[in-house]
Amino acid sequence: MRILFICGDNVGRSQAAEAMFNAYAIGSKAESCAGKPIWKAKKRLADITEAEAVISIMKSDYGIDLSEKFSKPFDQSMVDSADIVVTLCDESECPRIDGARHWDIPKLSKLDMGGKRAAIIELEARVRELISSIGGRA
Repeated sequence: MRILFICGDNVGRSQAAEAMFNAYAIGSKAESCAGKPIWKAKKRLADITEAEAVISIMKSDYGIDLSEKFSKPFDQSMVDSADIVVTLCDESECPRIDGARHWDIPKLSKLDMGGKRAAIIELEARVRELISSIGGRA
């Protein structure tokens, strides 16, 4: 099963969800991309200031290194090949995708470090719930 996580800029929520899903699930694979079709940059997360806290939390709390991951622009072919699409951004920022699930995870750049950590904990719970619902492992 192929899962696609989409958030505004693909530098926090969706990257963390993708990494957790791929670390925890068996027999399924996740990808992530930016929800803004205008987001063209394909930058290494370690080079994006907004991603520094997410990289730190994921490394220290989950043992997952996101620093060499790249932000990826929105690509309709990614949506078309996904079995499940999950949007993680403000609905005004995300593309409208028929049948997509929406998780209300706040934009991490607007939160302090404690808020970021709490949002990532919530994200992990939802990822584990998704894996369980598709018969993976969680």
